[in-house]
Amino acid sequence: MTPYLIIYSCKSSVKKFKAADAAIRECSWDQCWMYHLNNTWIIKSDMTADEIGTRLTNVTVTNDDFLVIEITNNYACWLPQQALDYLKDHIFSDVENEQNKN
Repeated sequence: MTPYLIIYSCKSSVKKFKAADAAIRECSWDQCWMYHLNNTWIIKSDMTADEIGTRLTNVTVTNDDFLVIEITNNYACWLPQQALDYLKDHIFSDVENEQNKN
């Protein structure tokens, strides 16, 4: 499973935003997703960034913008402890285990 950062700027309607939100959640593996900052999701997925982008393209309009980028557990953030715990325990748990093997 790979962690991704997804940023979505909806310039159309709330309906399209809700469709994109649903598509992003569907791309997540085992409901591993976090939406703590506006228009920003962190998910864990078995899909590629391109596959996730294609799913979003299918539910957004041409003037909506989004970015899907693979992330690592090399991060710094200033979030509530509950959000930090979720990142460590759900999003980056497999990544840390894989890195410790090498």
